[in-house]
Amino acid sequence: MDVRASDCLTRRFGQRENRAYSMQIKNNKIIAGAAALGTVFLSQSAFAADPIEIEEDPVPVEERIDTGWSLAIDPLYTWLPGMNGTLAGANGNSVSFDVTTKDILDNFDEFLHALDGLYMGSGEIRYNQFGLLWDVVYLDLSASAEFGNVINGALDASFSVTMATVAGSYRVYESATGHADVFAGATFHDVDISLDVTVGPLSANPSAGDSWVDPIIGVKGLHYLNPNWFVKGRAVYGGFGVGSDHFYDVGGFVGYETARGTQIYGGWRVADTDYSSDDFEWDVQFTGPMLGFTFRF
Repeated sequence: MDVRASDCLTRRFGQRENRAYSMQIKNNKIIAGAAALGTVFLSQSAFAADPIEIEEDPVPVEERIDTGWSLAIDPLYTWLPGMNGTLAGANGNSVSFDVTTKDILDNFDEFLHALDGLYMGSGEIRYNQFGLLWDVVYLDLSASAEFGNVINGALDASFSVTMATVAGSYRVYESATGHADVFAGATFHDVDISLDVTVGPLSANPSAGDSWVDPIIGVKGLHYLNPNWFVKGRAVYGGFGVGSDHFYDVGGFVGYETARGTQIYGGWRVADTDYSSDDFEWDVQFTGPMLGFTFRF
């Protein structure tokens, strides 16, 4: 093979290699372009998809709506009411008084010393829309004092009051954010006041009190402000001249519900009773702050 033939073959093979290299570059560009287009397409598809929504309320709806049997119980709440009003016994003598919550707190040691018994609790058992609720307030106080310089004397006084309510309820509204109930039933009242007075050789034991039952109607409800915080209230009216001339019991509260469903709440409650019979008058209002815990099952 001469020199010219060798150069010709070299040029031909070089051209083929260049064309092969050029085709390889073109193929690489095509692959790269396809990859870029695929990336853009996938990115656009991802951005075009509906955004993922984060549920703001972590509490499932079904846990907010009571179905079947349920129980809510407040085994022991704290209500620290002041008392004001008028009471009278069989002799017709009446006594007016006004003791505020601040007065009790300022003399709390004496209040605890005079306290003989105390219970305050409530609850409700439900099946679907129907329920049975109860609320009990019991307070028993006693005190004694001695007086006199020339003629000595002593005074022993005791006071107890009971308000016990039982009612059937019906849920007229319920959603994931709250509920409203109406109810009707009865409130049992018992008041007992006794004095033991001794002055020298003389003594007297006056007493006053009575027991009666008031028919009642009422409404109560709860509304969640967010997944944990809520407001709730209750209003009761009764008596209607059957027992008391009138009786009402109202309260409003703000509370916090834990993840386990336990509710912690605080607010203000007022209960007012106007009752009179042949030998007893009880026109008294209890009003003061209230704090409690409700356990739900």
